[in-house]
Order: sequence, then C-alpha cells, then structure tokens
Amino acid sequence: MEASGEKQFVIKGEQKKFDTAEHVEQALESQGHAKQLNLSQAESLTLSGNSYGFEACEFVAQQLARQDTPFLSRIDFSNIFVSRLRAELPRSL
Repeated sequence: MEASGEKQFVIKGEQKKFDTAEHVEQALESQGHAKQLNLSQAESLTLSGNSYGFEACEFVAQQLARQDTPFLSRIDFSNIFVSRLRAELPRSL
C-alpha cells in the first residue's frame, strides 16, 4: 500500500488476537497480501492495533530475518500486546 509516496506494509488494526503464525497468515490473506510478508520494497511496517502472542511474534520475526529490507526505516509495534498476560511478554519480545 502506498500513501504520501511512501511504501507502507500494514496489517490493519482490527483488534484481533493473533496467537499463531496461521492467524497472521489468515489476516494477511484476508487483506489481499500473500501468506508471507513481502517487505523488500517497504519503507514502513505497521502491526499496531492487534494483539500478538509468542508464536505470532516469532512468525513476524522470522519473516523480517529472512528478507533483505534495505528501505525499511520505521516499524510501528504500538499496542501489539493488548489483552496479553505480563508473563507472555518476555518470550514475545
């Protein structure tokens, strides 16, 4: 998605709870993306507005680690642990 000339990759904030990689993949597909994150041309990544559990965070981290992201300069992780127990956070981070 492009806005203001910037190439953005956004998983829409719909207050959903993503516990597994499959949950993230389903959200990507429902928003017209491939099951895998394609960030090769993205300048920003927005994940805010949904709640991510450990497995979902691990999936996102693996996707970021596997790709060359030379243009990526901003990532919005705000409010990604809403409704999560404090004990879940260290593993997810």
